[in-house]
Amino acid sequence: MSLSKPSTPALIAIAAMVVGAWLAATSSRDETPMAAPLVPSAASGGPPRLEFAENRISFGTKFDDEETVASITLRNTGGSNLHIERIDTNCGCFRVGEAPVSIEPGRSADVQIRIRLVGMDGPLERVVAVHTDDPKALAAHVSVVGEVRPRLATEPGKIELRPKSAAAPGELDVSVRSTDGAQIDGMSATSLTPGLTVDTTFSDGRAILRVVAAPFVEDFTGSIVLRRGSYERILAVTGVAYCDVRVTPAR
Repeated sequence: MSLSKPSTPALIAIAAMVVGAWLAATSSRDETPMAAPLVPSAASGGPPRLEFAENRISFGTKFDDEETVASITLRNTGGSNLHIERIDTNCGCFRVGEAPVSIEPGRSADVQIRIRLVGMDGPLERVVAVHTDDPKALAAHVSVVGEVRPRLATEPGKIELRPKSAAAPGELDVSVRSTDGAQIDGMSATSLTPGLTVDTTFSDGRAILRVVAAPFVEDFTGSIVLRRGSYERILAVTGVAYCDVRVTPAR
């Protein structure tokens, strides 16, 4: 049996089928999604870097029987996680709140510092040290400042008794005034030191303390407690003994 050659139209049809199959295969390969490019991790962006939103934080003016809170904002401006090791302060009046273990790059975190102002008077400045793995500043410092006012202010501010002779008592008048607008008439003053007495009189919106120490031959320190309602302030008293500096010539 002899085989006949395909006609020209048949050859054209076969060629068209082959080309169509090739085009379909090529189209399917082009539609295959490409893999997403790799994004470098934060750890490859360089070391961590600690910065503060403020290097000097002020809590304003407060009374000495108040507590206040200062907020410290920590920022990581580096390229890898910043690890917080510990936070120290140079005052027992500071209590550090919960601190983060680490801060991611570009992130920030607040740390609350509670401050107890009892017994303080005048300008206050304390330092907070933040220890991290920042290679440029393993211990970074921020200052917390403010003004502390006693509700009962004294003049003079320092009570120092200096007798005029060895046999004379030490005496001093101390003026006390209210700084919070409350009346001072209900204030009381009590000595906590043997041999030291205090008498209180009131005049023109002030209290006058007559502080007297019996004759003494050695320096001493004592204290007086001022009370008005629930408020209490302790005043330090220093006694400086009389010293006869005259020299008797040798015979």
